[in-house]
Amino acid sequence: MAYNYDYKRRRKGKIKNPFKNNKKGKEWLKNAALLLVTTLLITIPIYFFLYDRMTQSSSRESNAFVIFPELMTTNYKLVEVDVAYNENQGIVTLTSECKEIVAYVEPQQAESIYRGIRGLFVERPNAHDIAVDAFDSFGIEVVMVKITDLKDSAFHGRLILKKGNRIASLDARPSDATAIAVRVGAPVFVKNDLMESQGEGICD
Repeated sequence: MAYNYDYKRRRKGKIKNPFKNNKKGKEWLKNAALLLVTTLLITIPIYFFLYDRMTQSSSRESNAFVIFPELMTTNYKLVEVDVAYNENQGIVTLTSECKEIVAYVEPQQAESIYRGIRGLFVERPNAHDIAVDAFDSFGIEVVMVKITDLKDSAFHGRLILKKGNRIASLDARPSDATAIAVRVGAPVFVKNDLMESQGEGICD
């Protein structure tokens, strides 16, 4: 099983948080938080309002059981998320049975995922902390994250949200979606063919 040097150091507990006194990193997170939260607060209520109007109209015509394809996990693998990072890069590992995908992300994203997994809180919340608080305020459940595709060396994903009987499937960077999911204990899934083509064997 091949990892780079940083990942080995993380497993030995030698990498420390590089953002503790990093003003540039904190400013980046502040700007990212503002952009992400503004986008979420504008688009999500509009989506659910329009969806509610549509479902109310259709419910008058039929009371048949509705299957939401967004909630189906056929052809997906449930993965365990882990992360390592230093001041230069972040590494996210997605493990399922004997396969593991190693993905490289921005160190700020990796640090946010790390805090979410371990339930660490800071004085000033970042974009993902605020997004989770916003969802909670609006009564929106984070159902799952699906990593669906790999294009131009970048993974693509969907953040699945639920409010009552309404479902939203949002296009999202897997790193952002995962950072939100680990804060609320929502599962992360990877499409089977991605796990097979991009995952490394880790079983002897």
